[in-house]
Amino acid sequence: MFRKLSTALMLSLSLLFTAGLAQDEVRGRNDTLNEMLQSATESVFRSVAVVHSGDDKVGYAICVGEGVFVTASRVVEEGGSYTLTAHDGRTQSADLGATDHQEGLTLLLCEALQVPVQAISATSALKVGQFVVAVGATVEPIAGGVLGQQHRAVEAAEAAGPSNPFMQMFADENNAGPARTRPDVLHHDAPLSDDEFGSALVDASGQLLGLNVDRPYRGSSHAVPVQRLQLETLLKGEDIQAKRRPFLGVEIEEKAGEGILVQGVIEGGAAEAAGIGASDLIVALDGKPTQSIDQLRAALAGLNEGDQVNVTVRNAAGETVEKQLTLGGR
Repeated sequence: MFRKLSTALMLSLSLLFTAGLAQDEVRGRNDTLNEMLQSATESVFRSVAVVHSGDDKVGYAICVGEGVFVTASRVVEEGGSYTLTAHDGRTQSADLGATDHQEGLTLLLCEALQVPVQAISATSALKVGQFVVAVGATVEPIAGGVLGQQHRAVEAAEAAGPSNPFMQMFADENNAGPARTRPDVLHHDAPLSDDEFGSALVDASGQLLGLNVDRPYRGSSHAVPVQRLQLETLLKGEDIQAKRRPFLGVEIEEKAGEGILVQGVIEGGAAEAAGIGASDLIVALDGKPTQSIDQLRAALAGLNEGDQVNVTVRNAAGETVEKQLTLGGR
């Protein structure tokens, strides 16, 4: 069984297994759930190793090549000494490899520990609200939850804590905000502890979706999608430096069902140079609808500073026009 379930998943499972059923018809629900969990973890857990620093468990790592494991950078420190323990208890020392500073991922090299290499492939179409599982080095899952958002771009939390007065009421070490800026994460609510980062995030069929890297707020977790793993570069021993995020150079507000309202433009920024002004409504970016801030972030995902994009705006006169813009960065 799960060690931990998110609140949303507990409610969903309760409805799934009890709605409309008499008490004696619900007896097999735990067996059904266990079968579902086993199918989700069976194909992955043997490829996951526990990361130890001395006697302390500090996280997990996933085998992505012969003797090559990837973990969340927050699990390890430069100059640290680490061992990896396989699902069957075998333990070997590991060396630190290259780091992707953009995604917050680090390689651990351990040729002596032979475990199945986890297949890395493009994920099937994901849907917000679908079941997800955090998997460690045992067939028993770490935690279960639901997918809350795809292609979420996050900014590192300010050292002073959240500026929102409501969030300040709940600010503590478990509610400190994102540890670092990331351009594209899967946001889910499977509850993770500090020593559970680097674990695998899979769907109900056991397909690897990503690698768990952060717990920004109580009740939420972030995973780097598998398609963002740049293993070819890291396996060459080359670090990947963090890039500045693409920036339109605007201050915005979401207008529900309409688009993104430009409240102001940054002087000398990309939007000003393209002729976009305050009160313009951004309705599409390179043909992708931007009816919400999340859609705008998704449209910007994968783009870089200096890229040229076509921005569709509706001006104050109600005219829809195309503006070519060269993305800035921040």
